[in-house]
Amino acid sequence: MGNTLKLFAGLFAAVGLYGQAAVIRSVGFYEPSGTVLYSVYVASRAQALEDVTISSALPEGTRFLENVDMPKAASYEGVADDAIVWTIPAIAEDTVSGPFTFRVKLDGTQKEVPASAASAVAFQRPVGDLVEVAASPERLTALADSGSVTFDQRGTLTANGENGPVAVGGTGILFFVPEGAVTGRTTVTFRRLSVEDAKLPSNAAETWWCGLYQVAIEPQVVLSKTVAVVFPTRRPITPGLLVSNVVSTDLVNWQDTAKSGASAERNIGFGGGQFGGGGGCVSGFQQFGCGFGGFGGGFGAGCSGFQGSFGCGFGGFGITAADKVTSTISGATISQQFGQNVTAAGITDGTSNTIIAILIGRK
Repeated sequence: MGNTLKLFAGLFAAVGLYGQAAVIRSVGFYEPSGTVLYSVYVASRAQALEDVTISSALPEGTRFLENVDMPKAASYEGVADDAIVWTIPAIAEDTVSGPFTFRVKLDGTQKEVPASAASAVAFQRPVGDLVEVAASPERLTALADSGSVTFDQRGTLTANGENGPVAVGGTGILFFVPEGAVTGRTTVTFRRLSVEDAKLPSNAAETWWCGLYQVAIEPQVVLSKTVAVVFPTRRPITPGLLVSNVVSTDLVNWQDTAKSGASAERNIGFGGGQFGGGGGCVSGFQQFGCGFGGFGGGFGAGCSGFQGSFGCGFGGFGITAADKVTSTISGATISQQFGQNVTAAGITDGTSNTIIAILIGRK
C-alpha cells in the first residue's frame, strides 16, 4: 500500500485542503453495547477521483472487531499496520462517498478513545495525492438515553442568554425554540428507544431505521413558530438521503407523516457535527402532538422543524435499504433536496452549524 497507509499525527487544517481535490472526515460513535463505530467520509470537489484508497488508523487502546458499512462500489481490503483499508474505483465529481464504517472495542489499556480516528484518502487521478486528517483531540463520550429542556416565551436560551439551539443534556440532541413561539413556561423531555422491528411498522421491510424517539412535554403547548430539533441516529449514514417518518401514540399504530400531510418542509438525511450522534437528517413537519412529528437520519446529527400542537408520542425515521447500500450522493442532489446550494466538500468540512442555521432561518 505504500503511502496509502501513512497517517500523519499533525493537526488537520481545513483551510489547507481547499487547494486539494478531496476532503476527508471521520466521526466516532459509542454504541449502547459499549463498542465504538468509527466512520470515514470522502468528498470530491470539481473533478472525479479515480483509483481511490481510504484508510483509517485503529485508535490507541482499541481492538478491531469488524468492517460494518461501506458503499456498494467499494471493497474492504482488511487491516494492515493497524489501519483499516477500503478501495473504490472512482468517486464522481462533487460527490460524498461513505460511510466507511468499522467497529472496535476498548482493549483495557485506555479509558477513553478519540472522537474521530486519524484517516486518509489516496487517489491516482486527476493527480496523485494523499489527503489526511488527524485523530480528534476530543474524547468520545456515550450518549445519555434521555434529557430535558425548559423554555418559555423567550425560547431556548444559550449559556450567554441568547436565543439559540441548546443541548438536551447529554443526549446529543440539540433543540431550538424561537422567541415568541410559546406564551408560557414548559419542559420537553426526549428519550431514545432501541430500534426493534417489533416496535416499528411491519409493512416497511425496505426501510433501514435510523432512530426511534419518545417525546413528552408538560404542560402541552401550541407552537406559533417553527421549532427545530437535531437528533442523533443509531449509526452513521450517507448525508442527503431521503428520509421516511412515522409517528405513533402507542408504538403499535403507526402513521406515515408524508401520507398524512404532516411533513411539509424538509425531509432529507444530512451530515455534520460533533453532537455525539451517528448521523442525522433535515426534515420539516407541521404537527407535533401525541403523534410525534417527522424527523430523520446523515452523520453527525439530524434536524427537524415542526410547528403546531406539541405534546407527546413516538417518532421513527429511516432511509431505504437501497440508498443505504449505495452510500453515495452528489452535491447537486443534496442541493436540490435541501433547497440551498450545497457542495459535497462543504458537507464534510463540517456543516453541523450550517444545517441548523438554515433550518432556523439564520442563513
